[in-house]
Amino acid sequence: RVIAERLKVKPADQTLDELRHLEDSQGKDLLTELLSHGIAYHNADLDWEQREIIERWFRQGEIRVVCATTTLAVGINLPARNVFIDPMRWDRDKTGRWVTIPITQAEYENTSGRAGRLGLEDAFGRAVIVAGSEFERRMYFDTFVNGELGDVAPALGTVPLAQHVLNIVASKICRKEEEIQEVLLSSYTGNLCWRGAESQETFDEDLRKSIAQCIDGGLIERRGTELAATRVGKLVAAKGVFVDTAIVMVNFLKESKEAAEDLDALEILWCLTGTRDGEGIHFNLSSKEHRTGEYVGMASEAIALLLKSARRRIEAQLEGFVPEYEEIQRLKKTLLLANWVTGEPTRRIESNFHCFSGSVSGLSVEYAWLAETLGALAKVMDYPNPAVGNLSTLTRQLIFGVPAAGVKLASTRVKGLGRGRVAALIQAGLTEWDQVVSEPVERLGKVVTRPVAERLQKRASEILQREKASPENGGEALNEITGEPPDTEAPPEWAKEYPPADPVGASYLSDARIHLDGRAKKRRHLATINGEEIWLTAKSFDAMLKLSLAAKRTPLGWLDFDQLGTIDTYHQVIRRLKKALKTSGTDVDRLVENNGGKQYRFSVPPGNITMDESVIRSHVTGAGKLIDIVSST
Repeated sequence: RVIAERLKVKPADQTLDELRHLEDSQGKDLLTELLSHGIAYHNADLDWEQREIIERWFRQGEIRVVCATTTLAVGINLPARNVFIDPMRWDRDKTGRWVTIPITQAEYENTSGRAGRLGLEDAFGRAVIVAGSEFERRMYFDTFVNGELGDVAPALGTVPLAQHVLNIVASKICRKEEEIQEVLLSSYTGNLCWRGAESQETFDEDLRKSIAQCIDGGLIERRGTELAATRVGKLVAAKGVFVDTAIVMVNFLKESKEAAEDLDALEILWCLTGTRDGEGIHFNLSSKEHRTGEYVGMASEAIALLLKSARRRIEAQLEGFVPEYEEIQRLKKTLLLANWVTGEPTRRIESNFHCFSGSVSGLSVEYAWLAETLGALAKVMDYPNPAVGNLSTLTRQLIFGVPAAGVKLASTRVKGLGRGRVAALIQAGLTEWDQVVSEPVERLGKVVTRPVAERLQKRASEILQREKASPENGGEALNEITGEPPDTEAPPEWAKEYPPADPVGASYLSDARIHLDGRAKKRRHLATINGEEIWLTAKSFDAMLKLSLAAKRTPLGWLDFDQLGTIDTYHQVIRRLKKALKTSGTDVDRLVENNGGKQYRFSVPPGNITMDESVIRSHVTGAGKLIDIVSST
């Protein structure tokens, strides 16, 4: 706000127009205020839709200034010319308290590298640290400009030894204690931290305790002289949760098995927030919130509304509760998540818990991973299927922030269909696909706005079509790879009202017809789109070939970014390809689709892509090998 008041920057009108269609929240209000001055912020308080809009319009130059935490400073390529860096950052000390510490030289290098990204910004880039004195200026220059990268930290020492024991045994790398010891001691961490007379004595004792912990927790068992992971242990290793977390979850499931189908979300969430992984998921609790005791009052009210059996169980879990900072923080997270999954209005959650919706969304996704792990453990431990289903549903409720009745609607990820609009659909009794499709669009638009209503009806129609064609409903099974019925010479004609879609039902965005000819002329290679010739550079033709092969020979056609270039160059490869293809008159933004997860594809039916393999093999260096590799996989 201070920057917005002092800088005279043109409003980001196009960004504001897009933001206007998103769900209302306090975070949206603040963004709207700042964007009217051409400024935005980028941190964990943004939800994924807000984040995508801010990043896109900053790339396009409409947003002139972004105030960011490391969410933007690390790993995202944006065309910033000037980066102002705070030389201090927050971290926890040995007691767990938050303190400020200087950033490292490596952190400075990484953050300053956001300026003048090659291929994204033509002008030079500048990184600035503001010094308060001549002494500070010299210190910062010596540290960050002339300084050297720090030593490589021994990574294995930051993780409990029991974690390494379980992973090594579950992967069958080692089957005996002495083998585990040998593997760990031969590592970089082992040579640096665990070898030596006194150090190795301590290590050996810790290793014995860690093995005993895994055995007592039911994650590892002895089979004669060897060690082997149990079913639970293999699952825990695959999920990547701490051993301590897994043991807490297993004990909770054992104690709750008789009431498995009646477990309330509140008691499940209290279990998850009390695990080692759950405790490590940070969510801010101010000193004022801690002192007021407001969350203790909220908890009493929430528990009073539970069924008698659930109330008794959670009261037993809360026995001995002491309102220290960490416990109140745990209580806040539990209550917040419980409100999130029951569909409490976003603005009310933001007000009651003193936060923005983006941070709640981020928190809930982190706990969704733990809920999914709990559900998987329940299945391995032979919980009743309905109880396992409830845990699976809770996982998706955490991801989308909706009641169980709204999970199906939210999982469509229709643009603009936020949790508030899902709640409105539930209240209107529109939770099934046939209800959504049959509802007049004018009436549906009054519930979720007209643009969202049109997109939702289109998506619901596609889903109904796919369900009707499924083998369970008497339809003919589709080929896993092509999405076409078996033994057919040509794909069936699509009904006019339904556009072609991939095997999971996502509509293709373009109907362009692509042909890779491969003939060479002046170091360029020929391709056509809808009959229009395009002569591509070797790199662009290589990218087009990879996207075409992925579209024709993989189930969904997605290609990982690292198949196109490095983390620093793949954006440039895509940008240059799209620029070249644009000369054909095709909407390249619809043709080259990005799923938001650093994957790209040609968003056309596979049958729309053809290529002359023999010519390509003859004229394009390395193409034959690439075609063979894709064909073999």
